[in-house]
Amino acid sequence: MRVDNPRQEYPVLPWFRIIFIKTITMKKFTLILTTLVLAVFFTTRARAQNPIPNPDFETWTTDTMGTMSSYFLYDHPTGWFPFLSSIQWSFSSGTGPLSCYKSTASYTGTYALNLTVDNDSVGADMATLFASAKRPLTLNGYYKFTGVAGDTANIVVGITKGDPISWLFGDSTLEVGQATKAFAGASVTSYQPFSMPITYKDLTTFPDSAIILITSTDNFGSSVPGQKLWVDNLYFSGYSGVNDQDEQKNVFVFPNPTSDLLYIDLRANARGNDEVELLDLSGRTVLQVKQSNRFDHIDLSGLETGTYILHVKTEDGLLTKKIVKN
Repeated sequence: MRVDNPRQEYPVLPWFRIIFIKTITMKKFTLILTTLVLAVFFTTRARAQNPIPNPDFETWTTDTMGTMSSYFLYDHPTGWFPFLSSIQWSFSSGTGPLSCYKSTASYTGTYALNLTVDNDSVGADMATLFASAKRPLTLNGYYKFTGVAGDTANIVVGITKGDPISWLFGDSTLEVGQATKAFAGASVTSYQPFSMPITYKDLTTFPDSAIILITSTDNFGSSVPGQKLWVDNLYFSGYSGVNDQDEQKNVFVFPNPTSDLLYIDLRANARGNDEVELLDLSGRTVLQVKQSNRFDHIDLSGLETGTYILHVKTEDGLLTKKIVKN
C-alpha cells in the first residue's frame, strides 16, 4: 500500500506498524494531533471499572480539521481521535470530512461507532489510549460489517509499557501484549459478538498503558468506497499474571487443565440461570449453557485440545477464566 501525494510518496508498511521515513513537517498538524492525544490520555488515567474511554460510544464531540482558510467539522466519540486517517488526510491535502459517523444503529444504548470508506477513498479510523496497569486476556465487543472485495477492516489492541503511540509507529520494545482482528468477506447485517485474545510476550511484565485502533480499511488513500464497520460496547475480560483482578477470584473452576469435566463454582456470584459460555482463541463460541445453581459442571470431552476462554455472565457482570483442555 502507498499513500498518494504529489510532493512525496510515503511507503505505508503494515497498517498497524507505520514507520515514517521522513518526519512530518506540518508543525501545526503535529501539534494539534499531539495535544489531542495527550489530552485523551491524561483525562482517562484515573477511570476505574472499564478502563476503555467511552466504550459504548454514547458521548460525542465535534472538532475541526484543516487550516484557517480550509477546514471542516467532524464528529468523533469523546475520548477517541482520528489517527491514520488524519495523517493520510494531511498528506493528500484532503478537503472532505472524515467518514466517522455517530450511528443510531447501535447494539445497545443510543449510538454506535460507524467507520466508512466514502467516495474520497481515504477511509476512517478512531483510536483511544489510556492508562492500564493490568493484563487483560481478551478485548470483546459487538460489530456489524459491510465488506468490499480486496479490503479489510481491522481492530488492533496494544498493551504497552511506555508510549503507546510509539508502539503503533513500530517500537516493539514497548510491547507487553497485542491482538489484531480483521473483518473481511461476507457482510454481517446484525450485531455479532467478537472476542480478541491478547497474546503476551512473557508472564511477568506488566504494562502502564494501552491503545485501541479501529479502522474501516487497510488501504488508506486507495480504498474502494463502500466498506463499513460498526462497533459497540467494548470491554476487557479476564486478567493474567500475579495482579489478577478480584473478578478472577469470584469464580472457581477445577480441574484446570481438564480432559473432560470442568466444575464451576460461582460462589457469591450465583443468581440462578447464569449464562456459561466457552470460546476458542478465535473468539468463536464452542459451548453455551445455563447454570441454575451455584455449583455445576460442563463436559469438554468433545472439544479439541487447546486453550479456551470461559465467560460466566451473571447479574453482576462478566467473569472470565482461561481454560486448558488436554
